[in-house]
Amino acid sequence: MYYDVFVSVEPKKAAVQAAKETLAAATDKKASVDEKVAALNAALKVLLDEYNEVMAAKQKALDEADKCERKLNLA
Repeated sequence: MYYDVFVSVEPKKAAVQAAKETLAAATDKKASVDEKVAALNAALKVLLDEYNEVMAAKQKALDEADKCERKLNLA
């Protein structure tokens, strides 16, 4: 009877151990990817802030150009 239980349980223990090792590897890989994502999101934020600044400056210049053109047309 003990042998029958051992024969059915031992492969399951091995499968559990293999699954734990796979999980540990996947968890490590996920942590690495999460770090890369965080770094990329930080870089994206910097670029978006810079883009928004430049676009605001562009819009200000266009508004100033329109204002000057209206003044020129009135003169």
